[in-house]
Amino acid sequence: MERTSFSLLFYIRRTKLNKFGEAPIFMRITVNGNRSDASVKRFIAPRLWNSSKGKATEKGLGCRDLNLYLDAISSNILRILRDMELAGEELSARSILDRYLGKNLPERRTLVEVFRAHNEKCRKLSGIDYAPATVSRYETCLKLLCNFLSVHYQKEDLYLNELPGFYRGV
Repeated sequence: MERTSFSLLFYIRRTKLNKFGEAPIFMRITVNGNRSDASVKRFIAPRLWNSSKGKATEKGLGCRDLNLYLDAISSNILRILRDMELAGEELSARSILDRYLGKNLPERRTLVEVFRAHNEKCRKLSGIDYAPATVSRYETCLKLLCNFLSVHYQKEDLYLNELPGFYRGV
């Protein structure tokens, strides 16, 4: 895998002040010189912003909470970057930002949904590839699975990645 440069920057737009005289805070993700910007949906008085640190000064009202919020965003972006690198996905500023914003997420499937789809395929092949008794046993297994989930997890269904010991294979 080729080496990529990555940076995350928080900045304010002093030209877009709201009616309270506060500037919106933006983040900029840069990967290999290509950048993407997005608002973090927070505002701050320009005099309370430290441009060199990309954070609020510690002395202002609510600045500590704002800095914690920005740190949380930063850690989420870094986690997304790490996950994409481990998965071998193409890294770009846009793809990281889209993943952070919840766009282009892989479809999450549930255990019961997958089991029902399997049983439906078996039902269509009943008498051809599967004996009717086998299809009946799969239906019974699905009922027992639903009962197990409600007793042990107090849920009707689980996402596949929430299963204990789930491994996301490549």
